[in-house]
Amino acid sequence: MDESSFQTIPSKLPKHVAPTGIREVAKNVAAEQGKAVTVACSMSATGHYVPPSFIFARHTLNLLLIKDAPTGSALGVTDSGYMNSLRFVDYLEHSRKYTNPTADSPILLMLDNHISHNSLQAITYAKNNNILLLSLPPHSSHRTRPLDRHFFRPLKAYYDDLCDNWTTSNPGEVVTEYHIAGLFRQAYEKQLL
Repeated sequence: MDESSFQTIPSKLPKHVAPTGIREVAKNVAAEQGKAVTVACSMSATGHYVPPSFIFARHTLNLLLIKDAPTGSALGVTDSGYMNSLRFVDYLEHSRKYTNPTADSPILLMLDNHISHNSLQAITYAKNNNILLLSLPPHSSHRTRPLDRHFFRPLKAYYDDLCDNWTTSNPGEVVTEYHIAGLFRQAYEKQLL
């Protein structure tokens, strides 16, 4: 399990092809900084995925934020838009629905060493629901964090391409929080293929 931030503007613009001899190529880009949304994802070693959980920086839930999200996605809000201890317990409940751990067949959830994953409430919930938590040491190698390298990196590249294509095909408009889930779904489905 890991979480990553997705912004309303692409973090890296794709390369553009222009005819030989053209030195300047026009491209529309957003002048604003954009808003970030945290997305938590899990997958098993056999390739099974738990639907993602979106965390928005808001005070109230609005289901329109995940209208076009992947099927089964969860919605959470925090003041900062980042994972916290309460949202992590919500994520454990969300992942439990899709993995069905039992005493005979518990699940192992590998985590980074983020402070939100180390609350007493989360550890108690995991213990009572047959979820084994394994916290990896901070600043460890990419070999111990496969989601960062083999899942989130291509997913973010697909997402950035989709954001760029959306802004190109919708001149004068910007990607908002309400577009993120739909763009993420397209990138997520492409990543799962």
